[in-house]
Amino acid sequence: MSTFFGLNIAQQGLYTAQAGLNVTGHNISNANTRGYSRQVINQQANPALPSYMSAGMYGAGSQVISVDQIRNQYYDIKYWETNKVQGEYSVKSTYLAHMEAIFAEPSDYGFTAYFDGLFEQMMLLSTNPTDMVYRQIFIESASGFAGYFNSVDAQLRAQQQELNMMVKAKVDEINSLAEQIASLNHQIRTLEFNGQVANDLRDQRANLLDDLSAIIDIEVEEINEGYNNNRLVVSINGQPLIDGTDVNKLHVVPRDGLANPEDEPGMYDIYWGNGQPLDVYSGNLSGELVGYIHLRDGNNGENYTGSVTAVNGNQITIAGNRNDLPPSGTIKIDNKTFEYTSYTYNPVTGELTFELT
Repeated sequence: MSTFFGLNIAQQGLYTAQAGLNVTGHNISNANTRGYSRQVINQQANPALPSYMSAGMYGAGSQVISVDQIRNQYYDIKYWETNKVQGEYSVKSTYLAHMEAIFAEPSDYGFTAYFDGLFEQMMLLSTNPTDMVYRQIFIESASGFAGYFNSVDAQLRAQQQELNMMVKAKVDEINSLAEQIASLNHQIRTLEFNGQVANDLRDQRANLLDDLSAIIDIEVEEINEGYNNNRLVVSINGQPLIDGTDVNKLHVVPRDGLANPEDEPGMYDIYWGNGQPLDVYSGNLSGELVGYIHLRDGNNGENYTGSVTAVNGNQITIAGNRNDLPPSGTIKIDNKTFEYTSYTYNPVTGELTFELT
């Protein structure tokens, strides 16, 4: 056995201790780094050497075989499941508070105040309907009541347009996060395939997944393909958004017609790159994007629906689910948009007959 064998063991021990100190310093310096996972060294004994002069083997010191993250993916998944709900209802809480402010109830200048004032003037007018002063006061009260409703209508329409722009903004944010995650996938794959450790890059990727999970419900799977090669797949509603380094982007398309008669024109629907629509009303989806869509569209996605029961020249008869459509406008049948100038409603059969242009 070499005279320096013991010194070599001590040297290996110092290297191992130095690696531990370096990792400890890295942990301390990143104590306030968002999403940072604490790291520890994984060390083991060096292969022992056989002893030719006596029984047993000589220990050869220690070595660092990896630097591991103290992170459990189970908690990541649970966080993403909770984060999507928090994202959806934080959006709804904010914009429902805006709607409360629009209706201004309860207050001295909301619906109740205008309605009570109109009713009071109506009662006074009923006691002396020929009095021009009472008539004028009633007309002014009715005008104020109508003005209140016009103001509410304008503000609600402006809010729907704002929500529609937020839908587009969130789709753009999803695409941006997806591209950043795909880029990190490439970097992580390259480093780990060469035997290096990409702990800090994995933390950055987890941060982006945290942000993405607040916007839309995601399913994350890391597939081990062997030879230190892991492929991350992120899906929305079963459709891959990210597959390793590939990104399947979403895009918005303005509607040709109105999903609801009271909608503003140009509301966005969301599609995948292959033209397949994203089912935003799926019971599996949640997140900020879904919150904006629910508030924008209302009625939980139960838009006007119907089935054609008769076609006669420029008339189409539909058995629908509502009869409060605009006097004229557009209807969409089998993805084709038709303009109508008027319609009639049959209360017995529940059918609507449209006069087409």
